Amino acid sequence: MEPSPHLDPTIVLRSSQGEARYGARVVIDPGSGAMRSDHTDAPSQVDAPPLATLRAVGNRWLLDTSGEGRVSINGVPVGGARVVIAGDVVTIAESQLLVEEASPQILALRRFELEGTETLPPVGDSVQALAPPAADVDIDMGEVPEIDGIIAARQAPREPRSAWNYAAWVMGALLLAVLGTFMMLQSVEIDLKPADARVKSTTGFSWQSASSLFVFPGDHVLRAERKGYEPLQVRVKVASSAPATTLIHLVKLPGKLKVDSGGVKAEISADGARIGTVPGVVDVPAGERTLTFRAPRYLDAVERLTITGMGEKQDLKVTLKPNFGVVTVSSVPTGAAIEVDGKNVGATPAKVEMDSGIRRVQLTAPGLRPWTSSIVITAGKPETIGPVTLGAADAHVTVRSVPSGAQVTTGGSFRGITPITVDLAPGVSHTITVARAGYAPWTRDLFAEPDKTSTLDARLAALLVDVRIQGTPEDSEVFIDGESRGKSPVSLQLPATRHKLEVRHEGFNTDSGDLVLAPGIGRTIDFKLVNPKDVVGNAQKVLITKSGIRLLLVAGGTYQAGSDRREQGRRPNEGGHKVTLLRPFYMGEREVTNAQFRQFKESHNSGSFGTFSLDLDKQPVVRVSWNEAAEFCNWLSQQEGLTPAYQAGDGGEFSLIVPVGNGYRLPTEGEWEYVARAAATGKPLKYPWGQDLPIVSGTANIAGAEAAGLLGGAVLDGHRDEFPAVAAPALFAPNAMGFYDLAGNVSEWTTDRYLSFVPSTTVTDPLGPDEGKNHTYRGSNWRTGTTVELRFPWREGASDASDVIGFRVARYVAPE
Repeated sequence: MEPSPHLDPTIVLRSSQGEARYGARVVIDPGSGAMRSDHTDAPSQVDAPPLATLRAVGNRWLLDTSGEGRVSINGVPVGGARVVIAGDVVTIAESQLLVEEASPQILALRRFELEGTETLPPVGDSVQALAPPAADVDIDMGEVPEIDGIIAARQAPREPRSAWNYAAWVMGALLLAVLGTFMMLQSVEIDLKPADARVKSTTGFSWQSASSLFVFPGDHVLRAERKGYEPLQVRVKVASSAPATTLIHLVKLPGKLKVDSGGVKAEISADGARIGTVPGVVDVPAGERTLTFRAPRYLDAVERLTITGMGEKQDLKVTLKPNFGVVTVSSVPTGAAIEVDGKNVGATPAKVEMDSGIRRVQLTAPGLRPWTSSIVITAGKPETIGPVTLGAADAHVTVRSVPSGAQVTTGGSFRGITPITVDLAPGVSHTITVARAGYAPWTRDLFAEPDKTSTLDARLAALLVDVRIQGTPEDSEVFIDGESRGKSPVSLQLPATRHKLEVRHEGFNTDSGDLVLAPGIGRTIDFKLVNPKDVVGNAQKVLITKSGIRLLLVAGGTYQAGSDRREQGRRPNEGGHKVTLLRPFYMGEREVTNAQFRQFKESHNSGSFGTFSLDLDKQPVVRVSWNEAAEFCNWLSQQEGLTPAYQAGDGGEFSLIVPVGNGYRLPTEGEWEYVARAAATGKPLKYPWGQDLPIVSGTANIAGAEAAGLLGGAVLDGHRDEFPAVAAPALFAPNAMGFYDLAGNVSEWTTDRYLSFVPSTTVTDPLGPDEGKNHTYRGSNWRTGTTVELRFPWREGASDASDVIGFRVARYVAPE
């Protein structure tokens, strides 16, 4: 039955049990040789890797093997990948597969089992033993008439039996034994190509009749031979009650191809596989072959040839066309060095072989100007360069300036930015001008002497502008281009160009911007710094987003972050340092839930752990990468009409935009620790409940006794909180500032990149390091089973999603 049309590539397997269909990819188990569909996204059902894989690749079918020598095609063991075509015989494990069709949509295979399934019956049930004749016995025949001849015969003595009688009995017994033996023989039906190949069993008696081989039941190794073909051996198990079948298709021996390549040494490939070098004799597989001949600096030659094979000799003459041209190069004076594409190939005059294409040719001689040109080389076509007259060498002038970064022009043509070395045509004067915005131009005339090197230093005179900077509060420090220029009000003379202005005062937000000055035009700059306390006083205490996320106002403050070196359980990445938060900010009262996150990404699934769901609407969202959390914050900003806090790079990775506006973002590490460690009285909290152990129950959802079965016993002794996995937010009491679940439930992403070593320097409104692969996450979670990780100074870095990491959002009250 022909395979029915199918839209997708399909593998069809036919056997004595019927027909089975598979998808475009199947794997073959290493033990049984059984075939099954391969679903690459599903876990493997076997411990060992597959013996082989059949799959559709483009319009071809590819067999991938494990390379252990247990798979052969047409009797030749294969390893790695091989395309199968119609007529191939694939031997795998205990079966053979004949490729009946190999179209782009259908791969039809017929299985021939090498093992029978019946059991040999006992000999006594099928063959009867022959007994020897009985001893002579007298027979009473009664009264017999007294006839002369007969009586005489009766009365004559009995003659002994002859040797012929015994021989007849022996021959009969032997005949019956032979007949019994032949009755025990079973046939093996062979799909044999070529049909006149000779087949025999190497492990016992066998008798061939056309395409049938008769053997005794049992395991056999069959060997097939024919002159001009590769011998082939297959294994077959023969039972007593059913004939066995097998497939033996012999492969022709390669042909002997004698190649005349005109003396050019070339590599020869047959159907893309390298088989040797020519000129000479090479072995080529029999059949229709595409032969490719490749030699350096020659065009590839391709021949289509039918190879008879079977060791027969064939001749082939191949002409390889050169892929280069001969170029005659000359110069005045002679003796100039010749370079082709940067490689020295001789001196003028010379004939140079150059590969076809565009070649870059340069002629150089001491004290003379180099000559450079591009030339198109056509294979086999001669070309001529020259004679080229080499002139005097250029002069070389290095131009420097104070300040640097000035533009250099010669004869009105831009040549670059200082410091720079320029080449000038020799024998004439050149006008060199150096100019920079805010400075008077500098000009010099220079006579260029051939092959001479010189240096020009331009000291530029600034065009100064009077600038006064004033504002409130007074005594603010003024910075110009990052350099302190005194306390306000301050009068300065600055070059007439663009400057970076920054004004700072302790306890106030910094003000900064660009200051653009023009020659002859004085400027007065007024500033007014904002006190964060004024911002806090006018801001809402609670902010609720359009998606229902509730944020609380935090005025900021100063605290000691990290841990003391003597603190028990301290890790090296918890360096103690002073942090000041000047900019007031909002931070999420609770962790973002699955329901809130699915307003942004409807398809998100937080999954489950064991038999416990992590994906309920009221549970905090997990299995969200840092990048996805940043995208969510940008989405929130767009809902509120705020400028997004993050921007996407070339690789799709997000980064914080600095200076930071008031768009939604993840909390900074400094903000998170400040809020988490807030205590009603005294110094910052070490644990959610205070400064010391033991654990106080009812403070956080962590790994208690109720999670022992789920977590394999890795839990906190003596603690129980009734939640084996993630709980809904706000089921435990808030901290002193009104925030929930900063300990336990889920750890939380911060916006900072992770730094394993934290310096002890004092920082203000820190944003973390500028570079780093991972980001910091803070806080214990529902799987935390050690008291070390229960401490608020504990911190770690990651970038990928996890079932213990979620997040909450934050934003500044006002842009910087």
